[in-house]
Amino acid sequence: MKNLGPESRKKLEEVGIFNYKDLLQFDSISVYVEVKKKFPDTSLNFLWALEGAIQNKDWRDITKSEKQNLLWILGEK
Repeated sequence: MKNLGPESRKKLEEVGIFNYKDLLQFDSISVYVEVKKKFPDTSLNFLWALEGAIQNKDWRDITKSEKQNLLWILGEK
């Protein structure tokens, strides 16, 4: 999965996501929240990586506007 290295993949497996197809069944916020519950030290960079993976683009290409929107949604959960 794009943007997600071995450590990130281990975290995803802990919440039942084993491949890209599994990831696409969820939105980045939902996955981030579940991972953060199990791994409280998970940073926002993980959220950007998830969003990039779902959009099939480099996490650094997530725009400031997209990040702000994700943070707003995260604040609502």
